[in-house]
Amino acid sequence: MHAEFQFPSPLVPTRECYFLRFCQQSPDGIWLVVDFPVDGFNDSVQMSFAPVYRRRPSGLLIQDVPNGYSK
Repeated sequence: MHAEFQFPSPLVPTRECYFLRFCQQSPDGIWLVVDFPVDGFNDSVQMSFAPVYRRRPSGLLIQDVPNGYSK
């Protein structure tokens, strides 16, 4: 995936990154979503589109609740 991050300030430049996303639903209905930056797999590999900053792996859990919302 490709993402472009923009901040509401003219002092911070736009940043682009490439990452892989993994999504899986557990048997109890909880969704797991994890993002892995492409440049995070091997530090010795330098890609032409790699950003100057380092984005770290991130993720979240999503659980359905009875009232139709999610937590």
